Amino acid sequence: MAQHYSDQDSLDFINDLIPAFSDKRYIRVNGKPLLLVYRTSLLPDPKKTASIWREAMVRAGIGELYLVRVEHGLDGSEPDPADIGFDAAMEFAPNWKNCGNRIVDLGQISQPQHPIDENLLVFNYDECMANMLSRPKPAYKRFRGVFPAWDNSARKQDSLIFVNSSPEKYAHWLNATVHYTRNNFDIGEQLVFINAWNEWGEGCHLEPDQRYGWVIWRQLAKCFFQ
Repeated sequence: MAQHYSDQDSLDFINDLIPAFSDKRYIRVNGKPLLLVYRTSLLPDPKKTASIWREAMVRAGIGELYLVRVEHGLDGSEPDPADIGFDAAMEFAPNWKNCGNRIVDLGQISQPQHPIDENLLVFNYDECMANMLSRPKPAYKRFRGVFPAWDNSARKQDSLIFVNSSPEKYAHWLNATVHYTRNNFDIGEQLVFINAWNEWGEGCHLEPDQRYGWVIWRQLAKCFFQ
């Protein structure tokens, strides 16, 4: 779908969010309302857009804005957030550059959940997890991300699926990411992003389901309260 933006669009957008930013419950980083942008590359001039947003926030009496650019591997090289007027980046999981090797012989998958279809893009959850955990720390600030599972065949014919995921593996990944975050970020910036709460159309959710029930939540508790 075509996307067209103007300076007025940028101003209208941020003004619409000011009531939410003003709410004391809104998530803040060091007192600044947090705003993520999924694909900054689609903005004609993201640095100018960031400037428009920040000026509008000051005029509204809210103050500074904490801008985060999402890294997903869809747009080639990932710029330093500061180069486009942003404060930090966050790691979308799965990061599409770190999926690992595609599983071509679907007959090797034990107990496949789908009819064998050569058009499926199938990857190993373990390999993606290992690749993302081993990503080198960048020179800029980048918050880490994790995902419990992935299967978007419910909404796409050319679907992508990660096999061999489990609540236990997810807990291992999350635990490692939490420890990394505690060791590399100050208290006010210790953020971990989880994909997702209820993304049922992509088989990527934390809400209890018929397969695992509350198992995944017990694994979550172990990560944060051990």
